Amino acid sequence: MASQNNKPHYLVFFCIVFLSFTLSTSAQVGIGTTEPEAMLHVKGDYVAPVTGENTILDENFNSTTIGQYPNQIVNSRTSSCPPNAWVVTNSPYDRTGCSACTGRMLNISSDEYDCILDATAFVPFTTTGTSISISFDYKIFRGTYNNGNGRLIFLLHNEDDTTEITLQTVETNTNTSFTTTLGVVPGTNYSLRFRYTGEWDYGATVDNIKITEEAVSAPGAYAFKLEDGTQGPGYVLVSDADGNASWQPVSALRPVSNDSSGISLNTGSSEEIRKNLELLSNLKNIVREREIVLETENERIQTLQETVNSSNLKNKP
Repeated sequence: MASQNNKPHYLVFFCIVFLSFTLSTSAQVGIGTTEPEAMLHVKGDYVAPVTGENTILDENFNSTTIGQYPNQIVNSRTSSCPPNAWVVTNSPYDRTGCSACTGRMLNISSDEYDCILDATAFVPFTTTGTSISISFDYKIFRGTYNNGNGRLIFLLHNEDDTTEITLQTVETNTNTSFTTTLGVVPGTNYSLRFRYTGEWDYGATVDNIKITEEAVSAPGAYAFKLEDGTQGPGYVLVSDADGNASWQPVSALRPVSNDSSGISLNTGSSEEIRKNLELLSNLKNIVREREIVLETENERIQTLQETVNSSNLKNKP
């Protein structure tokens, strides 16, 4: 005889059997809806992930006080040099303003007798991704006296471990823009540095500094997700004859066409998916061309039929 302690187990067993029987015969399950219209009704909103450009730094110096720029390191400077090294100004020194520089800009000059100057201006930033794009406008102007020795060096400095890489060294008269893309470590503090060295030479200007990275600014939202180990980029959900479903690559599907039955589509990377879309577009164009040919043939048949009918009427006694 069962003890009193076993009674709750009988009740649980009865409920499980009852619910299993009910769900398997008549119940409709709704996810995201209180009014399911099928055995399993999933309702939700699809929101595509928004990817784009995340601006880490956008500096044109228009909000910086004229005559000041605290973020710099003066490595050496003789007393005969101008009173400041790198400064923010809207009137760059003689012939040192770049063509694309407007408003306030970063400027430096060593154009004083016996002036020997070595100064580095820098703008700090922190990364969140693994790749950044850097762009800015600049000009360096070197005179003929003293062999025009001015030099401008662009560096990416890691503020956390003090390592740095040289992006470019300019030692000729140049008035242009600089752009590059390079890999970085997420969550690292960096600074973009501009080092000028000159001995009694004109100087240089930098402006419109912009550093960006590719980032997911808003994640997507999905109504359905099946993660069973067979999923993959560009895969589709395919059922067998018994209704058992699994994710399959598009290459497992064959277009219904005699001429395209041997074509298989690659899946995997975004580049492969792009090629898939291009191939599908070409197939659509082929189908459309054949439709045009069929339309033309139908028109010819109709014209011939009309000709035959007209001839029959003329020959009718």
